[in-house]
Amino acid sequence: MWWIDGPDAVTQKPAKKPAASDPGYFGGGDPITNQKASMVTCDWLNMVQSEILNAVTGAGIEPDRTKDDQLLAAIKKLTNTVVTENKTSLGVPVGTVITYYGTTAPDGYLALDGGSFSATDYPLLYELLGKNETPDLRGAFVRGLGGASAGLGVRQPDAGRNVTGAFTVYIFGFDFEGFCGVHGSNRPAINAGVGAYGHRFNFDASRNWGAEHVADEFRPENVAMLMCIKHD
Repeated sequence: MWWIDGPDAVTQKPAKKPAASDPGYFGGGDPITNQKASMVTCDWLNMVQSEILNAVTGAGIEPDRTKDDQLLAAIKKLTNTVVTENKTSLGVPVGTVITYYGTTAPDGYLALDGGSFSATDYPLLYELLGKNETPDLRGAFVRGLGGASAGLGVRQPDAGRNVTGAFTVYIFGFDFEGFCGVHGSNRPAINAGVGAYGHRFNFDASRNWGAEHVADEFRPENVAMLMCIKHD
């Protein structure tokens, strides 16, 4: 974006003309009614030019005549600015994580699936993450940072509180053939001299929880959503 710099450009901004009482619109003219086409005035063009350049410079971007995407860059930057004076957010900060009801990320976001992205296209996200790959949050729950959690962005493996204990059962003077699934010569003799035998007891949590609640992981009841992160 740049100021008009043709041979006919003036070096001083003309004074603004008084505004009309009613808003106007551009017309293409009508020869039947002898209505003339609207003329684009320098006053109006100067206002448009100033509006655009004020947005660009207001976002801290230096106008560059070789670029034609600076207004877009300014809008993206300004909408990601957080006003700290009144705690009001003008947009969503880069790095904000959301849950999305869909299989692909919405506009302005990337899926948190460990995929790569262009550091040139999303420099703020690259700076925040320190790499050009999104964290992989597939199948993971989000936990508050601190306490017993791992470091920021570090995937912590599942774990459970340890439960220990032991017991031994001795049966004296009896021959429980087939008791607890131990048969004949497979019975471990504890003290054969007095007819004592040890018997194995099997535990199966699914008989308490129900087979549908047994898996190879710890998890609460949940609903899957797509985790996404805000980019530039």
